[in-house]
Amino acid sequence: LRSGYNPEAGRLAVRRLCIARGRRPTAMVAANMVQAVGALLGAREIGLKVPEQLSVIAIHDCWVADYSRPRLTTIRMPMYQLGQEAMRLLHLRLTGEQAQDVMVTEPPPVLIERESTAPPPRRLIRGRVLEDQATPEAALSGAGTSDS
Repeated sequence: LRSGYNPEAGRLAVRRLCIARGRRPTAMVAANMVQAVGALLGAREIGLKVPEQLSVIAIHDCWVADYSRPRLTTIRMPMYQLGQEAMRLLHLRLTGEQAQDVMVTEPPPVLIERESTAPPPRRLIRGRVLEDQATPEAALSGAGTSDS
């Protein structure tokens, strides 16, 4: 699901993903930290518990991750190298040369695990553990998982 990069986009993305579709996702990746903060708000508004019912990961890492509740799991990107590559490509464009898409792989992104992620929820049905396939309506009412 594509949306914008601000908190409202994250808030609305959670609502669309978790209410408008038949099955609720167990996780989402936000394009940036601000969108992820909005996603946390959206989950709270519809009664989803993060990370128990929905894991949230943000691309990029900054101090905000430690001050959100729950603290956000992030992907730390190689910002210096990304900036170098962006400047190289901009220089190519300004000098009339063809700029190609590139992928920065060194150093690799790093997963910073915090409190906003957990294994997918499970539930017990007739003695078998299955993935949580609760309907969005059940998620909103807090139903759909069983501790037994």
